[in-house]
Amino acid sequence: MSDANKKPIIGKNVIETLTLGMYEDCRFVYREYIQNSADQIDIAVEEGILENKNEGYIGIIIEPNFKRITIEDNATGIKSSEVLSLLANIAASTKDRTKRKGFRGIGRLGGLGYCKKLTFETSYINESVKSIMEWDAAQLKHIIENPKYNIEASEVISAITSYKIKEEDEQEHYFKVILEDVTDDELLNITYIRDYIAQVAPISFNHTKFYYDTKIYSKAKEENITIDEYSVFVNNEQVFKPYKTDIYKNGKKDDEIFDIEFIKILDKANHILAWGWYSITEMKGVIPPENIARGFRLRKGNIQIGLENALEKLQHRETRFNYHYFGEIYTFHHELIPNARRDYFVENEICILLNQKLKEFFQNTRQVAHIASDVRSASKDIQQVDELKREFEEISNNKGFNNKTQLKEFEEKFEKAKQKAEGAKKNLEKIKDRFEENKVVSRIFSKIVDEQTIEKEIKDIQFDFPQKILYRTDKLSKLDKKERKVVERVFKVIDSAINRELAENLKRLIEEEFIK
Repeated sequence: MSDANKKPIIGKNVIETLTLGMYEDCRFVYREYIQNSADQIDIAVEEGILENKNEGYIGIIIEPNFKRITIEDNATGIKSSEVLSLLANIAASTKDRTKRKGFRGIGRLGGLGYCKKLTFETSYINESVKSIMEWDAAQLKHIIENPKYNIEASEVISAITSYKIKEEDEQEHYFKVILEDVTDDELLNITYIRDYIAQVAPISFNHTKFYYDTKIYSKAKEENITIDEYSVFVNNEQVFKPYKTDIYKNGKKDDEIFDIEFIKILDKANHILAWGWYSITEMKGVIPPENIARGFRLRKGNIQIGLENALEKLQHRETRFNYHYFGEIYTFHHELIPNARRDYFVENEICILLNQKLKEFFQNTRQVAHIASDVRSASKDIQQVDELKREFEEISNNKGFNNKTQLKEFEEKFEKAKQKAEGAKKNLEKIKDRFEENKVVSRIFSKIVDEQTIEKEIKDIQFDFPQKILYRTDKLSKLDKKERKVVERVFKVIDSAINRELAENLKRLIEEEFIK
């Protein structure tokens, strides 16, 4: 036989590549199975098995004590006559990639790399049977690692799979995936997995925690855009996207989303290529990681593409600005095809156009973050004058100054703060005039700066001096004038030697000792 007539061999290692080797994050198995269930719910609606998507159900049960995971949907199921051809074949999906979220036919194998036995159990409506296909993942690992098994991928599948049929109620329709003896503890961490699913799955917002979902849905309807959403449960608790109106730092509220803005990207024919929303906040800096939904998220079919850093590469070297925002960018064009790892799109002309448009968008969001920082800084400089005035009045009327030197230094500090505030006021006026037409900047400006701040006549702000300046040592009634001078010098040493809070506590103890 000539070389031209030889049949190509697909080696056993291809199965390892499609399971453990394809993805860096073990959690992807949940995304893949949810994706498959979502597609089947769509088909169930099209075929009249379900009335609408709201009747669809994707349930995940994680049992750490038994090292078992079950993922089930109530969609179409698979006809018993088609189970072997659909489930035993690899990368032979017949799904329409322009309509379906998954289309390569490899995602269902993901569980093989993380358990000892993988089971598919399914029933189709009006059939009185359920089909059960078992994959011996432990045997698969043994075959792949043992060099004496020099067999093709198809032979490996035949060796590790078994198939049987059992009776079932003919009204049942479902597809169930069972991973037994799960080998990766991360997959069994219920909280960790729930947080992951909340980020990547095609699910709805939680209106009680994120008030802007109504605005997003209303705008999407106006644009004739459908956001695919499904009901996903983890251990019988429904999972929602993790967006919240409040932003937290070290467990405490630090900022809030006080509005949202929208982005729309068109292709050359003026069709919607991508559409989405992003948060408007005071942008106090990088949003802490405890806010797990932070960053711009890329989605196709409302399933997240990659992780929170998927769009960093389009933001030049200043990737930190990705995390000054919350936001979702939904993509719709049929030529935006997720790659096999689903961490970005297959590169083509439409993908390149999307990248170009997103780079321009991120230049704008980066500029807004810089401006917000300038506005906050200028506003603080102006507020500092009032704070110093209040501090002066507190010291001069109650606590008293340490000495005349401190009083003089305070007056000099106040004059410098006024000069800085004058410059800050001019800067705010420039920003207000320059970006008056920029809706996002204007909203942030109005949130941070009130009219009284920008209209304040800083040069007219003066200290209200009492008739007699009070010094701290004046209250030390047990001491004579000479002794008070000594204490005054001691206070000065204390201020120069230790931090302000500790110094204040120490001086207060000394005062208590010498006051009658």
